[in-house]
Amino acid sequence: MADPASYGLEEDGDCMDRVCPPGMVAVVQPGVAARSGDVVVATIDGADSIMRRMTVINGDLILSPESHDDTHENMYIAAQDDRQVHVEHVAYFQSREPF
Repeated sequence: MADPASYGLEEDGDCMDRVCPPGMVAVVQPGVAARSGDVVVATIDGADSIMRRMTVINGDLILSPESHDDTHENMYIAAQDDRQVHVEHVAYFQSREPF
């Protein structure tokens, strides 16, 4: 069944290039609850959205890059942190170009 709330975002960075190279389109499903281990699109304090792998441990949020560039680092947001974090589930990735 189609999800009318789904939308696509073109990946333009290299923080997730191991799973979604730049130029690929990530299909986001806002109506699907993101779970620990999922790839998500996250917005922190209303800033630009980022794509990362989300891990939740005791309520703390870890947003991890999956990049060939090892200078990218995990982002940690403690459960008691007052930052506003919004995450949406990434369902799959699609190339803009036909194979």
